[in-house]
Amino acid sequence: MKKLFSSLLLSCLAIFAKDRPNMVFIFADDWGWGDLGCHGHPYLKTPNIDRLAQEGTDFHRFTVASGVCSPSRTAVMTGHFPARYNIDGHFAWVPSNQKRNMPDWLNTKAPLLPRFLKESGYATAHYGKWHLVQ
Repeated sequence: MKKLFSSLLLSCLAIFAKDRPNMVFIFADDWGWGDLGCHGHPYLKTPNIDRLAQEGTDFHRFTVASGVCSPSRTAVMTGHFPARYNIDGHFAWVPSNQKRNMPDWLNTKAPLLPRFLKESGYATAHYGKWHLVQ
């Protein structure tokens, strides 16, 4: 019965996968609103990102929970305020984290957007700086 249910579930995901939009989430440090061609930069050329913005969803009023990388990523990835996890600054080396009463990484049991996407049948990947887990 379990195999039958799994097969049915996978079949349904395959059928509905066609209707599922692709997602590319770009989260960059020190990247201002006007730093893209599609947002009016006078000489910086960003044709590939401009095309993604034109053909997809470009969030025009997006704000972050912190101006610092680790707490900001925590908020975006968990949907929670970073203070819930005692993350109020960037992750650094262990003694520095201890002085600031911060953990050394985000709790692995925290809800994560990529985990929810995977459970919904998406393939996920991450490239670049993470600063949330060991």
